[in-house]
Amino acid sequence: MIALVTAVFLASVLGSLHCAGMCGAFVAFAVADSGGKPGRRVMLNMAYHGGRLTTYVALGVAAGSVGALLDLSGALVGLSRVAMSLTGALMIVFGLSAVMAAMGKRSIRMPVPKFMQKALTVGHRAAMRLSPCDAPSRSACSQRSCLAAGCTHSPPWRAAPRARCSAA
Repeated sequence: MIALVTAVFLASVLGSLHCAGMCGAFVAFAVADSGGKPGRRVMLNMAYHGGRLTTYVALGVAAGSVGALLDLSGALVGLSRVAMSLTGALMIVFGLSAVMAAMGKRSIRMPVPKFMQKALTVGHRAAMRLSPCDAPSRSACSQRSCLAAGCTHSPPWRAAPRARCSAA
């Protein structure tokens, strides 16, 4: 029992470091504009963490429901043993692939579907055509790249929501 409690404690401590590094920035941005009111900051924190909790619960319920449905359908059809065997084999393949990658050997590569490649290419090309001043936020207009491009708009704190560069 002590080993289990120790393992859960260590996993929690290590997980909290991950959460502080990853989620900390999200929380900082979510509560940054509290207007100097401490009560508003508390409410923003509660809203952020409540939304996060709700999302994790919903995702857990969805994943558990899918798993239960697959388990039930496999049991009804009589494919439980086959499903377990395929799942175990797939886990072994993933594990061997990770070991091979860690050893520097070429591992199994799955090709990316063509429709995903095309969508990524279209999105990348569209993003590369944008000027820094076409950004929807006013903070982007204070970037050096935008100023170097010769923007002819008012300062960022008085800029229109979509300022345009004269050089673009």
